[in-house]
Amino acid sequence: MAVPVWVILSEILKTVKSSRETDHDLSTYIVLMEQTFNNCMSAMIDEASNNDDMKKIKIPQVEETRGYCQDGAKKPKHPYHNTCPKCQAPFVHEPPETVAIHEGNKVKTKAWMNLNRMLEQFNAGLINNLPTDANGKPYTKQIELKLGEVTYYCKAYKMKHTHGVGGYKCVDCNDRTCALCKNRCRHAFTERYVVCNSSLHHLQSHSQLIINL
Repeated sequence: MAVPVWVILSEILKTVKSSRETDHDLSTYIVLMEQTFNNCMSAMIDEASNNDDMKKIKIPQVEETRGYCQDGAKKPKHPYHNTCPKCQAPFVHEPPETVAIHEGNKVKTKAWMNLNRMLEQFNAGLINNLPTDANGKPYTKQIELKLGEVTYYCKAYKMKHTHGVGGYKCVDCNDRTCALCKNRCRHAFTERYVVCNSSLHHLQSHSQLIINL
């Protein structure tokens, strides 16, 4: 019920001429309702999705409300991650939580490379003792290293023209009628990396479905 009510109210507010005293409060309310409306519509589409071919990623609450490249989020380092593979919108970001994942991956990779170097030295007779892994077990053969996955989020559903003061202003329209403003995509995708055969290989890039547009 709240969604249709806001649709009607938003149309009415477009025609209202408020005084300067009420502009701030009204603008704050409009922005809040627009954001709530965007989230509700995306959630409704998500619930209505019947696509079982791809696993869904649950979006954390903090990411659900985070705007594009806001609150510490940033554009992905690699350009091919900047565009959503589902809707092709250029509004993909990686959350600030990925910093810890990247740092953890560096530590894991360094430890893995050291283990394999020591194993090679042992097999060549250069050292007398087998290396041991983090659990204290003998490291007898090279194993692949699975690194932590980074999840990228499409924030197209946040990029809607706002009628309030400040916020995102669409370059294609001012009434939310363009294709971008109608885009409800909140697709999430990860990229898996595996270390094997003494080198770091890009094993697989795959997308996981959040919603059907």
